[in-house]
Amino acid sequence: MLEREPFYKILIMSIETYYKVVEGKIVNISSKKNKNAKLLFLYYKPSFLSERFITKDMRNFLYSEYNIRGALPKFLIGKFGVFIITHSYGLFAKEKFYLCCSEGLLNERIFISPCNRSIRFYNFSRGYVDCIVKEGYSDKYMLNQLQFRLNYNHFCIPKILASGERWYREKIMYGNPLIRVRKQDAFLKGQDQALANLKELVNETLEYIDIDFYVKTLREELFILLATLSADLDDSDMVVFHRLSELTEIKIKDCRFTVPTAVTHGDFQGGNIWLTKQNEIIIYDWETNKRRSVWFDPATYYWKLHSDPSKINIEQYVLRDNRFLINDNYKNYTRDERVAIAIILFLENTIFYLEDIAQIPKKNLRCNLLKFVVDLKKMVFKG
Repeated sequence: MLEREPFYKILIMSIETYYKVVEGKIVNISSKKNKNAKLLFLYYKPSFLSERFITKDMRNFLYSEYNIRGALPKFLIGKFGVFIITHSYGLFAKEKFYLCCSEGLLNERIFISPCNRSIRFYNFSRGYVDCIVKEGYSDKYMLNQLQFRLNYNHFCIPKILASGERWYREKIMYGNPLIRVRKQDAFLKGQDQALANLKELVNETLEYIDIDFYVKTLREELFILLATLSADLDDSDMVVFHRLSELTEIKIKDCRFTVPTAVTHGDFQGGNIWLTKQNEIIIYDWETNKRRSVWFDPATYYWKLHSDPSKINIEQYVLRDNRFLINDNYKNYTRDERVAIAIILFLENTIFYLEDIAQIPKKNLRCNLLKFVVDLKKMVFKG
């Protein structure tokens, strides 16, 4: 976050907007000392803002968030780190801010967690968290998530308690992100349940689309998206995307099958799957949901598609690993058909990346976009 945006400016503006829009209060937050203000400390790892005194609920929440899976030493270091930071009374904070309210001091204890595109405001005494879009960011993903979560009443999708312009409220989830679950049996059961829940959504929204038409739709979507980013791309950058389009034609040539599509999560990974204290699975962060191939979510989960694109050879995964077919009723694809599937996944993932980059504030968009183009070039011209 510190690299991809003017972090502090956005943080301050977003906090002020939250109190105005959601709480109906005018606040001012600055780094200048003010004896009548509430003092907030910003910690970087883990990343949150709070007052000097951190409550037991806040601390337990951070323990669950940083319950490091893997070697015992790392787990203990993570626990010890949270313990030290949350008992430091601001000593290990990266920055401190002063929050003034025109109506006097705010009574509620404050715990704020900055995320990629939003900021979350936790009210542990009342058991809910408010999520608001960061200032300068588009509300496209927020609206997309709200529409989905209000329309689908699955038990594994967290319920919206309240919502308004650029914000919504939900219950605080207690437990662990699946990626942090240390017990292997619990992890595997949670993984299987999350995939089964995803399968239910696939079955409910399944639609088969002719491969030529689906790929044509993806290519059109890609170039419409590029048109919105054209001010930050030059001709040499566009060569990469035209080469990708050419590769697509070559690799789907002579393939005649229908693509199973459904409403997908988009960012289906262990950090967005929550195992509650009641051993229930909740899937959250539905910002990027849309109709894609049914292969996309399993591929994202198992192959970590959203990590560095230059290090992922999707075609090799598709040829060797059948786990991406978990939501596909048909499993017997030929080698040429699997190569075509790989290019479809590559296109879907490229569009995912570009849509994400397009939401970044204009000032920081170009550097993030060019970094992605450089990575993409390595894969496209290798293929």
